Amino acid sequence: MILCSACRTPDSDNESQKSNDLFTNIDKFQLEDSASNADEIKTFDTTSLRGKADKLLWELKDNDDFSYVIMYGTDTLIDMNGDGQPDLLIEYYGASGTGLKNGAEIILFNTSTNRFMYENTIDLPNPTFYFNTNTIVSYYIGNGGGDATKFRWNGYRLDTLEHIDVDIQSASDEFLMTSVIHDYKTGRTSTVTSDRVRLPAEYKYFDYKPIVRKE
Repeated sequence: MILCSACRTPDSDNESQKSNDLFTNIDKFQLEDSASNADEIKTFDTTSLRGKADKLLWELKDNDDFSYVIMYGTDTLIDMNGDGQPDLLIEYYGASGTGLKNGAEIILFNTSTNRFMYENTIDLPNPTFYFNTNTIVSYYIGNGGGDATKFRWNGYRLDTLEHIDVDIQSASDEFLMTSVIHDYKTGRTSTVTSDRVRLPAEYKYFDYKPIVRKE
């Protein structure tokens, strides 16, 4: 339980101005261990982007929407949307599902508000990032089918360029995959069938390469 948030180091007649400036942007959290009643002081230097990120991860670790990813994921700071500002990327492997479950959560940093936009977290399954074109492809295909999507960054949001609906029918020794491809650039829709799981080459199906997570 957080008992104190953003507690500042008090001024002292004996402290130098340098010390005051150093601690001005350091946030402290005092947590009470209900079992041992022992207090733990968690300190974050929020003058740095890494400190801001660590503080956010600490605050979200008990949130049901983030706890698994934070506990089992690996994070790094990297510019994801091409604006020159490092963002928070968390890579992890999912706990359930019949398909490949590599996942990436992106929490963009808004330079105007000087904060991470955790309320607009972007969660992508099996993504491949094409930084040179500012695009992302992502897919999830389980036993019965799934989907795949191609995006392009537009500021702090992702615009959809292509979406593929995948249906899989299998019985005995027969297998049929039907892909309905929606091209949002041209407005056209096409259908492709296959006797095995196939996606366009840029999706790198079954060839996921993490940026930071060790497989």
